[in-house]
Amino acid sequence: DGTFDHCEWLSSMDANGLTIDGVLVYFKKGAEFHQRTAFLTPDEGGVWKIDFDAFARTVKPSWNELLEKGADQAVVRVALAEDSYFNGPFQDDRQWVCYGMGSPDTDAVLSGYCRVGSPQALAIKWMTSKGNKIIRATLEIRRVTGASPRQFEIVRVLAEDWVMGETPFEDGFK
Repeated sequence: DGTFDHCEWLSSMDANGLTIDGVLVYFKKGAEFHQRTAFLTPDEGGVWKIDFDAFARTVKPSWNELLEKGADQAVVRVALAEDSYFNGPFQDDRQWVCYGMGSPDTDAVLSGYCRVGSPQALAIKWMTSKGNKIIRATLEIRRVTGASPRQFEIVRVLAEDWVMGETPFEDGFK
Protein backbone atom coordinates (compact mmCIF):
# COMPACT_ATOMS: atom_id res chain seq x y z
CA ASP A 1 0.00 0.00 0.00
CA GLY A 2 3.02 2.29 0.25
CA THR A 3 4.69 3.98 3.21
CA PHE A 4 2.82 5.04 6.33
CA ASP A 5 1.57 8.63 6.17
CA HIS A 6 -0.89 9.19 9.03
CA CYS A 7 -3.88 7.73 10.88
CA GLU A 8 -7.28 8.91 11.91
CA TRP A 9 -9.35 7.48 14.77
CA LEU A 10 -12.79 6.41 13.54
CA SER A 11 -14.77 5.37 16.59
CA SER A 12 -15.77 2.43 18.69
CA MET A 13 -17.02 -0.24 16.29
CA ASP A 14 -18.22 -2.94 18.65
CA ALA A 15 -19.27 -6.07 16.79
CA ASN A 16 -19.61 -9.80 17.47
CA GLY A 17 -19.79 -9.12 21.20
CA LEU A 18 -16.27 -7.65 21.07
CA THR A 19 -14.99 -4.23 22.05
CA ILE A 20 -13.39 -2.82 18.90
CA ASP A 21 -11.98 0.60 18.04
CA GLY A 22 -11.30 1.54 14.45
CA VAL A 23 -8.38 3.55 13.11
CA LEU A 24 -8.05 4.51 9.46
CA VAL A 25 -4.40 4.14 8.41
CA TYR A 26 -3.23 6.12 5.37
CA PHE A 27 -0.34 5.04 3.19
CA LYS A 28 1.26 7.04 0.39
CA LYS A 29 2.55 5.45 -2.79
CA GLY A 30 3.80 8.05 -5.25
CA ALA A 31 1.05 10.67 -5.53
CA GLU A 32 -1.68 8.24 -4.42
CA PHE A 33 -3.05 7.57 -0.96
CA HIS A 34 -4.27 4.14 0.07
CA GLN A 35 -6.03 3.27 3.30
CA ARG A 36 -6.75 0.34 5.55
CA THR A 37 -8.79 0.10 8.69
CA ALA A 38 -6.95 -1.10 11.77
CA PHE A 39 -9.29 -2.86 14.19
CA LEU A 40 -8.01 -2.67 17.76
CA THR A 41 -9.25 -5.12 20.40
CA PRO A 42 -8.09 -5.71 23.97
CA ASP A 43 -6.46 -9.04 24.74
CA GLU A 44 -7.10 -11.06 27.91
CA GLY A 45 -4.82 -8.70 29.86
CA GLY A 46 -6.56 -5.56 28.60
CA VAL A 47 -3.74 -4.60 26.21
CA TRP A 48 -5.12 -3.17 22.95
CA LYS A 49 -3.75 -4.84 19.83
CA ILE A 50 -4.39 -4.76 16.09
CA ASP A 51 -6.36 -7.71 14.74
CA PHE A 52 -3.89 -8.64 11.99
CA ASP A 53 -6.26 -10.73 9.86
CA ALA A 54 -8.82 -7.90 9.76
CA PHE A 55 -6.12 -5.29 8.97
CA ALA A 56 -4.58 -7.47 6.25
CA ARG A 57 -8.06 -8.44 4.96
CA THR A 58 -6.92 -12.05 4.77
CA VAL A 59 -8.94 -14.47 2.69
CA LYS A 60 -8.45 -18.25 2.55
CA PRO A 61 -7.63 -19.32 -0.08
CA SER A 62 -6.32 -16.17 -1.80
CA TRP A 63 -8.41 -14.07 -4.18
CA ASN A 64 -6.30 -15.46 -7.02
CA GLU A 65 -7.04 -19.05 -5.97
CA LEU A 66 -10.74 -18.28 -5.72
CA LEU A 67 -11.24 -16.15 -8.83
CA GLU A 68 -8.57 -17.32 -11.26
CA LYS A 69 -8.09 -20.95 -10.28
CA GLY A 70 -11.70 -21.67 -9.29
CA ALA A 71 -11.37 -22.78 -5.64
CA ASP A 72 -14.68 -24.29 -4.52
CA GLN A 73 -14.94 -22.61 -1.13
CA ALA A 74 -13.39 -19.64 0.69
CA VAL A 75 -13.50 -17.45 3.79
CA VAL A 76 -13.60 -13.84 2.60
CA ARG A 77 -13.65 -10.37 4.13
CA VAL A 78 -15.95 -8.28 1.95
CA ALA A 79 -18.17 -5.24 1.78
CA LEU A 80 -21.79 -6.24 1.12
CA ALA A 81 -24.75 -4.39 -0.31
CA GLU A 82 -28.19 -5.62 -1.28
CA ASP A 83 -28.38 -6.52 -4.96
CA SER A 84 -30.91 -7.92 -7.41
CA TYR A 85 -28.98 -10.19 -9.77
CA PHE A 86 -30.92 -13.45 -9.89
CA ASN A 87 -29.64 -15.92 -12.45
CA GLY A 88 -28.77 -19.60 -12.91
CA PRO A 89 -29.31 -21.71 -9.80
CA PHE A 90 -30.13 -18.48 -7.91
CA GLN A 91 -32.82 -17.27 -10.33
CA ASP A 92 -35.79 -17.55 -7.94
CA ASP A 93 -35.92 -14.36 -5.85
CA ARG A 94 -38.54 -16.00 -3.60
CA GLN A 95 -35.92 -18.52 -2.46
CA TRP A 96 -32.75 -16.41 -2.46
CA VAL A 97 -31.55 -13.05 -1.15
CA CYS A 98 -28.79 -11.49 -3.28
CA TYR A 99 -25.85 -9.34 -2.17
CA GLY A 100 -23.11 -7.67 -4.18
CA MET A 101 -19.74 -8.43 -2.60
CA GLY A 102 -16.50 -6.54 -3.12
CA SER A 103 -13.05 -6.10 -1.63
CA PRO A 104 -10.42 -3.39 -1.98
CA ASP A 105 -8.06 -6.24 -2.87
CA THR A 106 -9.75 -7.20 -6.13
CA ASP A 107 -11.62 -5.42 -8.91
CA ALA A 108 -14.07 -8.32 -9.13
CA VAL A 109 -17.65 -7.75 -8.02
CA LEU A 110 -19.19 -10.98 -6.79
CA SER A 111 -22.76 -12.01 -6.13
CA GLY A 112 -23.51 -13.81 -2.89
CA TYR A 113 -26.78 -15.60 -2.15
CA CYS A 114 -28.47 -16.79 1.05
CA ARG A 115 -31.63 -18.83 1.28
CA VAL A 116 -34.57 -16.69 2.37
CA GLY A 117 -35.14 -17.20 6.11
CA SER A 118 -31.79 -18.95 6.69
CA PRO A 119 -29.53 -17.97 9.62
CA GLN A 120 -27.22 -16.34 7.07
CA ALA A 121 -30.02 -14.21 5.57
CA LEU A 122 -31.30 -13.25 9.03
CA ALA A 123 -27.81 -12.30 10.24
CA ILE A 124 -27.11 -10.10 7.22
CA LYS A 125 -30.56 -8.54 7.40
CA TRP A 126 -29.90 -7.63 11.05
CA MET A 127 -26.54 -6.08 10.11
CA THR A 128 -28.13 -3.94 7.38
CA SER A 129 -31.03 -2.93 9.65
CA LYS A 130 -28.74 -0.43 11.40
CA GLY A 131 -29.14 1.92 8.43
CA ASN A 132 -25.87 1.19 6.61
CA LYS A 133 -26.45 0.28 2.97
CA ILE A 134 -22.93 -1.14 2.69
CA ILE A 135 -21.60 -3.33 5.49
CA ARG A 136 -18.43 -5.28 6.14
CA ALA A 137 -18.66 -8.99 6.88
CA THR A 138 -16.53 -12.09 7.08
CA LEU A 139 -18.23 -14.90 5.18
CA GLU A 140 -17.71 -18.47 4.14
CA ILE A 141 -18.80 -18.84 0.51
CA ARG A 142 -18.92 -21.75 -1.92
CA ARG A 143 -19.44 -22.38 -5.60
CA VAL A 144 -22.69 -23.97 -6.74
CA THR A 145 -23.01 -26.18 -9.83
CA GLY A 146 -24.44 -24.21 -12.73
CA ALA A 147 -23.58 -20.78 -11.29
CA SER A 148 -21.45 -18.23 -13.11
CA PRO A 149 -17.81 -17.91 -11.96
CA ARG A 150 -18.65 -14.88 -9.79
CA GLN A 151 -21.77 -16.29 -8.11
CA PHE A 152 -21.45 -17.91 -4.67
CA GLU A 153 -23.70 -19.25 -1.99
CA ILE A 154 -23.09 -17.65 1.41
CA VAL A 155 -22.91 -20.71 3.65
CA ARG A 156 -21.81 -19.02 6.91
CA VAL A 157 -21.72 -15.50 8.32
CA LEU A 158 -18.63 -15.71 10.50
CA ALA A 159 -18.44 -12.07 11.64
CA GLU A 160 -20.50 -8.92 11.38
CA ASP A 161 -17.31 -7.05 10.46
CA TRP A 162 -13.77 -8.19 9.68
CA VAL A 163 -12.81 -9.14 13.26
CA MET A 164 -13.98 -12.65 14.12
CA GLY A 165 -15.32 -13.51 17.55
CA GLU A 166 -15.13 -16.87 19.28
CA THR A 167 -18.36 -18.12 17.65
CA PRO A 168 -19.77 -17.49 14.18
CA PHE A 169 -21.99 -14.39 14.13
CA GLU A 170 -24.87 -16.32 12.52
CA ASP A 171 -25.15 -18.60 15.58
CA GLY A 172 -27.30 -15.94 17.22
CA PHE A 173 -29.89 -16.36 14.42
CA LYS A 174 -30.38 -20.14 14.51
